[in-house]
Amino acid sequence: MDNTGEQRLAALAKANDVREARARLKRELQAGERSLAHTLKQPPQYIYNMRIGELMTAPRGFGTVRATKLLAGCAIAYSRRIGSLSERQRIVVAEAVDNEYERAYEHAKGDKSRPSRTMIAGPSTGVQV
Repeated sequence: MDNTGEQRLAALAKANDVREARARLKRELQAGERSLAHTLKQPPQYIYNMRIGELMTAPRGFGTVRATKLLAGCAIAYSRRIGSLSERQRIVVAEAVDNEYERAYEHAKGDKSRPSRTMIAGPSTGVQV
């Protein structure tokens, strides 16, 4: 086999390793075994060419819409590659993710510190929401 054939096979093997590592990372994020914020703060080398939107939608509770809104609030495009983000940008996104998870957790837990709202359903009928 010539040199280019060997190089091609080596490149294919490396690409497969990267795909497997990314899939494993996504599974860990989805299962909650790994923190998205921690992954953003210290990204492994194999996700540098991955788009941030793809990484953001891996955990449960983060779909395309929520990830897009969160990234827009950080002034970062959904299609940016993780390796092209500065350390400051990655930290800003990681903190926004932490805040979003904390807010979602409080909402799911049923934050009792907020007063309930009353909606008027009909004449003098107050329905607690």
